[in-house]
Amino acid sequence: MEILGHQVALKENILFSITTYQIRWVFLLLSMLFDYLSTLYFVFESDPSFEANYIIRFLIEQFDVEVGVFIGKFLQLISVMTFTALDRNLGAIFLLIVILLNIWATCLNLF
Repeated sequence: MEILGHQVALKENILFSITTYQIRWVFLLLSMLFDYLSTLYFVFESDPSFEANYIIRFLIEQFDVEVGVFIGKFLQLISVMTFTALDRNLGAIFLLIVILLNIWATCLNLF
């Protein structure tokens, strides 16, 4: 695919990232799972209006708590895959950033 005059191999970049950074992808999925569960705990223990992420709060208000948080995590996964498809090097850094953000969000939700 050509983007802004540069040839970008989307599928090849995603496959490269998944095969090269397998541990990071596993950590990403685990951090997403823990963030999902801790967000559910936080929202059920308090109130959806206390959720700091405006997109998640909107999704919770529009759908149900479980469905809204799940859609938010699914959108996060799509965004990570999109960034890794665009550039091999930036995709690896983006994986680490999202993993750290998920861990941080999990800690905030639980403590």
